[in-house]
Amino acid sequence: MRTIITLFSCMFFMITNSAMAQSDWAEKAEVEYANAKNVEAKLTQDEKQFIDAVFGDKVTELVYNNPDFLKSLKHLIRNRISIVKVESNSKAKKGMLLSKIPLASDFATQEISKFSSIEGFNPLKYKMEFFSKGTYMYIIDNTDYVIEITSQFRK
Repeated sequence: MRTIITLFSCMFFMITNSAMAQSDWAEKAEVEYANAKNVEAKLTQDEKQFIDAVFGDKVTELVYNNPDFLKSLKHLIRNRISIVKVESNSKAKKGMLLSKIPLASDFATQEISKFSSIEGFNPLKYKMEFFSKGTYMYIIDNTDYVIEITSQFRK
């Protein structure tokens, strides 16, 4: 589940930025992968589906032909995005509602739908703050789930 969430987040980042910004992201962010040994592993089928859904017919050009960007996406999906169930009255349930976040569809050829279930949820389809200096939380409307995106600068 965590892998799926991370994959979705990566896809979202790619959609929200231009191809040039995407290719330069890893260099500008100076991401520390030392504690993220899993970024060298191949994409899972779910991760590949998430990325393909977001980048559409530009996926090879923008992602698969760009090893640094692909590595950044793997790090995002596998290590920095988590979906956590919290009690409905919990103080941990804070952040912006997912329904208020625009969908990221700059490259995708297929229609991107709103959230319908946790299973198969692709956070990359949303324009969330994936590459900021802060940690962000998004409440999934009408659920007890929160999407937490940990900053890439956090050690």
